[in-house]
Amino acid sequence: MTMHVFGDIFRHQERDYVLLAHSGELVYAAQILSHCDTERIRALDNRRSTRPDLLDKTDGCRLYCYVVLTTPKLVGRCAHLNTPEKDACLDCFFEWQGISVNADDQKMLRSEILRPGSPVSVGLKKIVAGLDV
Repeated sequence: MTMHVFGDIFRHQERDYVLLAHSGELVYAAQILSHCDTERIRALDNRRSTRPDLLDKTDGCRLYCYVVLTTPKLVGRCAHLNTPEKDACLDCFFEWQGISVNADDQKMLRSEILRPGSPVSVGLKKIVAGLDV
């Protein structure tokens, strides 16, 4: 079995993901959205940021939990943390791409996961808090 770490990229069911953590049979991964979907999320987020009444109401909303990547093959796409939990075996269902997100993206992902008010699960926060990124 190959050792996969925080930041490794894989494909599953025609979608790209970045590995965040794994614990037993539970895998945590952020979906890497297409450029088009990234623009939609960012447009909604920009609209939200102009309305202070919406900022308070939507601060812990999973829709706005993402990081825009700077890794060369993924630049401009966002790693979305909407539903990071996957019930799967690391080597059984995923096509590993042989690349990882860069160090800056890893730091940004870690910061977004550990941010106070972040809607990701406590289990993921505990695992990521112990990682040296």
